[in-house]
Amino acid sequence: MSDLPAHCRIAAQFNTSSSSTVHFELWMPAEEEWNNRFLVVGNGGWAGAINYPGMGRGLRSGFAGMSTNAGHNSTADDGTWFRNEEESIDFGHRALHLSIEYSKQLIEAYYSRPTSWSYYMGGSTGGRQGLAEAQLYPEDFDGILVGCPVIWQTHLEAWENYVGKGQYPTTLDTYISADQWTSVHEEVLRQCDGRDGVKDGIISDPKRCDFTPESLLCGIRSNDASKCLTPAQLTNLKAKYNPWIDVNNTFVYPGIAPGAEELVQFYTNGPAPGGIGLTFYQNAILNDSTFEALDISKRHQTFRLVVSD
Repeated sequence: MSDLPAHCRIAAQFNTSSSSTVHFELWMPAEEEWNNRFLVVGNGGWAGAINYPGMGRGLRSGFAGMSTNAGHNSTADDGTWFRNEEESIDFGHRALHLSIEYSKQLIEAYYSRPTSWSYYMGGSTGGRQGLAEAQLYPEDFDGILVGCPVIWQTHLEAWENYVGKGQYPTTLDTYISADQWTSVHEEVLRQCDGRDGVKDGIISDPKRCDFTPESLLCGIRSNDASKCLTPAQLTNLKAKYNPWIDVNNTFVYPGIAPGAEELVQFYTNGPAPGGIGLTFYQNAILNDSTFEALDISKRHQTFRLVVSD
């Protein structure tokens, strides 16, 4: 990273068990630049690395900042570490909380005074981390800012597999291509962008978007087969906007929100379903790296255990 102000950088690690180690970094600006505040930034995906960009933004604003690897080293989409129970506990809450405690001690030792205010900021997995802090360790922070938090995670990851499975194999007449997903998103914007008073390419309140996907049928607005939808594809699309109701009328997870179509491509386009949901299933639930998303069914016994929590 470039253009960082002068600061003291501490890279530290500590053991949480005989089989788990947490890494964290603490960046402290020069005393005359410090705003007497402490900012912790969360992770994304399955974490596994320090959030340097988030720390850099805080440092430039005068914060002493900290980030952890959440208790393991990995890429953000690698969930193999779930097989280590201690690392799973670290990821859930322990790594962040202990790193906060150690960081506050280091800050007080460095500046010869404690921090006046402590804040947390994170989205997605970072959002979940922030909510876990609020629930388990409310004294850690004076303020917590979270966005799009990953909550009800067992259901979310199951839903990711379920949504992906509805697209495969790609030879199905219901398969929606990446180009078609782009067209769907453009049509959502055409119908709903501006309902919040501003046309900015963002659906700020999806609940106010009464999306009518039938306009995407081939022959209505377009005859380009790479962009318009067949009746079979339309049925598939509409199912993805609806909540997932499992057997015995069990609510599993909401459908996609209007405006999130491009994100859905992450789960539904490629040679086979995959992504974070599959790695969660393989490592946190089944301990079976050979398990494939296409093996999941609504009546799969292990799956039923996952979504019935």
